[in-house]
Amino acid sequence: MTTPEDTLGGGDSTVDSIDFMAIIQELVDARKLIVYTTAATTIIAVVLALVLPEKFSSSATLIPGSQKSGGGGNLSQLAALAGVNIGGETGIMDAELYPTLITSESVLRSVIYTKYSSTQFADSVNLVDYYEIEEETEAKQFESALKTMRDELKVSMDRKTKLITVELLTKEPNFSAQVVNKVVREIDEFITTKRMSSAGFQRQFVEDRLVEVATDLRSAEENLKSFREKNRAISTSPDLLLRQERLLRDVTINNTLFVELKKQYEISKIEEVKDTPIITVVDSARAAAFKTEPKRRNLVLIGLFLGFFGSIATVLGFNRIPESLKAAFPRLLSRRA
Repeated sequence: MTTPEDTLGGGDSTVDSIDFMAIIQELVDARKLIVYTTAATTIIAVVLALVLPEKFSSSATLIPGSQKSGGGGNLSQLAALAGVNIGGETGIMDAELYPTLITSESVLRSVIYTKYSSTQFADSVNLVDYYEIEEETEAKQFESALKTMRDELKVSMDRKTKLITVELLTKEPNFSAQVVNKVVREIDEFITTKRMSSAGFQRQFVEDRLVEVATDLRSAEENLKSFREKNRAISTSPDLLLRQERLLRDVTINNTLFVELKKQYEISKIEEVKDTPIITVVDSARAAAFKTEPKRRNLVLIGLFLGFFGSIATVLGFNRIPESLKAAFPRLLSRRA
């Protein structure tokens, strides 16, 4: 039978409550430890904030371009007839591939070995020298420089706007801007070269097909000419009329193909030499006026909070260790010694 005392929490069922006054007293007793610990961590944070080198961030914003070939549609149809799929676009690349492409070896190799002006060195230096990379061989130096650049270079893409941001953090504001702008130029040149290579493939395809179709057209014309020379009176012969229609159809088809391919050949030659930028640079990188790191105020605040709350947690935790464990701990230390 449940009694009123049981219902109210009396009897054998007890409810543990936190004694806030006891906790406050513990903290008051350990106030010197808390103050000294907080002061120590704050001083360490201040020293770090003063000792850490200043770094400056520079960034560029890009819009990946999308360019279609003027005669892509007809050219694709012709290629399809020949069993070759060359697509209707040249140099087109998904925007989501740019972050990976920008940090690729093909793009970063030239960036690494280009020389940039630096206030830390008397002469212009490449990135191997700037990051003071020393390895046994040139190949290992390049691998280390490539890894460093992939770690330091931040490339991000806004999935809604497709804007791509390239950012680099170094000790010199002007140096950061130089390297980022070089990255932008290299990615643009890389994609433009690939587009021109694609246009060159299309031109070669059209040129080869043009030679084949011209040969077929001449053969069809010769066959028609030879037939007419041998058969001057064909109006009374259904079989001869049918053969002539077939020969005329071959000439017409090959002539149509030849005329269209000739147009596409001229278009593909123009596409091959076009130098239209694939990337639109919204904002070029410039030297930052203010440092990006270290954030001294944040470091000091972190040191202050870590010292204060860490010392409080230590005091409260230590006071709740059973006395038997506290007594055993010195004995364990003495045995190890």
